[in-house]
Amino acid sequence: SKLNKPYYILPTITDTSRFNINAADNVQKKYMCYMGSMELSKDNVDNIIRAFSMIANKYPDIDFYLYGAPSPNNVIISVIEECNLSDRVFIKGRVSSLEVPSILKNAYLLVSSQPNSKRAEGGFPTKLGEYMATGIPAILTDVGEITKYVQDGVHVYIVEPENHIAYASKLDFIFSNYSEALDIASNAKEYLLNNFDYKSVSKKLLDFLYSRL
Repeated sequence: SKLNKPYYILPTITDTSRFNINAADNVQKKYMCYMGSMELSKDNVDNIIRAFSMIANKYPDIDFYLYGAPSPNNVIISVIEECNLSDRVFIKGRVSSLEVPSILKNAYLLVSSQPNSKRAEGGFPTKLGEYMATGIPAILTDVGEITKYVQDGVHVYIVEPENHIAYASKLDFIFSNYSEALDIASNAKEYLLNNFDYKSVSKKLLDFLYSRL
């Protein structure tokens, strides 16, 4: 019957070849990087800003750059001002897809924050695949199916959603143990290449199809 037909679950696919570039040697200042839509119902970047405000004084050499099209940006700007971070958090706006790999690879830490919403319930965010492809440490919130694919402290850092205090604590841990964070990011890159790169995904799909012949 149709119900008993074999099936194959296709995971996220990342074009890792886009990230085969060297990081720049002349980055002016270390920066935490968020890349995305900044639509607060999808990515609650205000959670990251509030978390950063709790540890920013401890790490004065690190700024926070937000890339994407903020909608509406007045909410984000008001949070930045409320947290007295106008000199540390910068809305960089939309960039071309060609610029994305170098911006991500030059970052000190890649950050994301999704609220625990219906929208976040399923799937593996595209952002996670791209973050892992860089070899730069990354932090995400524990929503949807992320933990079915990656583990906290093994591939990336995962923190409870909608809790800026917990997020701040994780940021502090990463910055205080950065060499360990780089090792984890290296693991993530290798894991992504072996499981979610377009070549490895295609091979596994072909193996599945051939096994049905």
